[in-house]
Amino acid sequence: MPGLWRKIEARRAFAFTWRRLAQGIVTAAALASLAMGVYLKGVSPAPPTYLETLAASQVPDSLADTEIIQAVNENSQ
Repeated sequence: MPGLWRKIEARRAFAFTWRRLAQGIVTAAALASLAMGVYLKGVSPAPPTYLETLAASQVPDSLADTEIIQAVNENSQ
């Protein structure tokens, strides 16, 4: 029976080693994620791209149409 118990203990030790390693990796990944989240929270956002700036500067069509109608009405009076 002592040989059987040695085999059982050897398997338990092997599984315990892998479990500890996996727990360490998961803990490290969680800490890395938390650290990246804190870091990215403090970083200023990237400046807008050319297309975003161009889109923001465009006047909506409905306002442009209103201004044209007002200009035509003022000229006709």
